[in-house]
Amino acid sequence: MCYRTYESRLGEYSHPTVLDGQLQQDGLTSYGDGRVTVLALIAFNICFAFSLAPVTWTIINERFLSLVGWIGSSSTFWLFALLCAIGWIWIYYRVPKTKGQTLEQIQEMWKEKP
Repeated sequence: MCYRTYESRLGEYSHPTVLDGQLQQDGLTSYGDGRVTVLALIAFNICFAFSLAPVTWTIINERFLSLVGWIGSSSTFWLFALLCAIGWIWIYYRVPKTKGQTLEQIQEMWKEKP
């Protein structure tokens, strides 16, 4: 129950031992590192809340319910699956590959393409 409270308030990947400040390095407990982690999580959530997060979730929720009522839940699932597949294909062919390249090589690659 305690973990779920932390999870819902501070994000999915927050861990209760980190939030309680129980970071252990070489047998020592550091309360300062835990406080910094909590502050970083809070700052991230505040910035995320004032960015495009509410707009994105509103659009998805409103469109999903409209589509379920219009074409049914099975067709809505397949429509979203198709959109995900199209997005994956676009990313696979259009986003440049940077694995194994240095930062300088990546910078040169972006300078060449407008």
